[in-house]
Amino acid sequence: MTDTGPAFVDGDAPPSVTSSTASLVVALVGLMLAYTLGLNVTPVLNGVWTDRLDLVPSEAGLVISAHFVAMAIATILTGRFVGRLRMRRSAIIAALWTMACYVASGFAKQSEMLMLCFGLSGVGIGFQMGAMAALLSHRADSDRVYAIAVVIGSSLVAALTIAFASAVPHLTIPQFFAALALIPLVQLALAFLLPLRLQSVRPSASPSKHPRGAVPPVVVAMIFMQIGGMAVWAFTERVGHRLGLPTATIGTILAATAVSAIIGAACAARAARLQRRTALALVGLTGFGLSNLSIILAPSPTVYAAALLMQAFALTFTLPFLTAVALEEQDGGRTAAYAHGWSMLLGAASPYAAGWLIEEHGFAAIAFYSGTALLLSILPLLIRHHPGSPMHDAQPQYVNNT
Repeated sequence: MTDTGPAFVDGDAPPSVTSSTASLVVALVGLMLAYTLGLNVTPVLNGVWTDRLDLVPSEAGLVISAHFVAMAIATILTGRFVGRLRMRRSAIIAALWTMACYVASGFAKQSEMLMLCFGLSGVGIGFQMGAMAALLSHRADSDRVYAIAVVIGSSLVAALTIAFASAVPHLTIPQFFAALALIPLVQLALAFLLPLRLQSVRPSASPSKHPRGAVPPVVVAMIFMQIGGMAVWAFTERVGHRLGLPTATIGTILAATAVSAIIGAACAARAARLQRRTALALVGLTGFGLSNLSIILAPSPTVYAAALLMQAFALTFTLPFLTAVALEEQDGGRTAAYAHGWSMLLGAASPYAAGWLIEEHGFAAIAFYSGTALLLSILPLLIRHHPGSPMHDAQPQYVNNT
């Protein structure tokens, strides 16, 4: 697929987004770094807090939930007001905010302070996620561009995850968070590649594919994908310990998942040429859900490791297509931002709920929880993809007024 340059909705003047795909990809990589690395080290953080600060699973889960709640709210608000923001200045402030919250988290000793400090770091990351959706909204090939950015970002995160996994046993908690704070510093430098401001995009004049007031199916799918994924991911390290794996070995497996994520995103970039976004998203969602179940029910370390690799592959394979489906609304990225935001907001309760289920009913209860989320994530897209559905796939029409 050749590079078509930025694509704009009917009647819009070209916003101040660079036509260089390379610059856009690098800017997207900068925006996604803190989120992607943070997601990778969440199980490690969970283990550090439970082992060194003696937090019970539900307390550690609540800290993680607070982080994702703040991130979700910031993503939703960014999607709503991104056209009024000075994007570059806002990205710089978001990076500095995240850095300060990370440093403060290193000195928090109680769950309440961790909820405040680590939770508020999600505000900066949430802005970055909303900004990504806004940037991608002006691309007809958003799935391909996003997948390429994920390949590069996952490559960097792979190296960083290996470094963090090997260094954790030798670092104090303040040192760990000080190292984590270097990521927003990198984002601060890359923020200068962002446009000064994005022009607001008016909604497309084409008829809506779903009834007025209805929640788009892709939003529902992303919500339940996040709910099921976070319930499993937050306690991945504890599952490994139950199978007799030491923390260092689990860290090595998690580092290997970054490589698997690169392969998943690369496959997505290649598969984007098929122009079958919903069908490919369904394949990815099914693989993601089955890998979650396999992690929880793993009878051996080998199955556990294979399931983690599959989970990472499926995640980075699926997200570009789900994001592209959301961007088909042609509303300046608002639906995509809302999908990411609401999925994080409602999925934020999963670590806490999973911690409670583990305490009350054991790990087997998570399998039922995650399996239900799998079914509820694929059903909305199955309905959307059905030929008889009024929401059946139709490629959006982009008009380039340049």
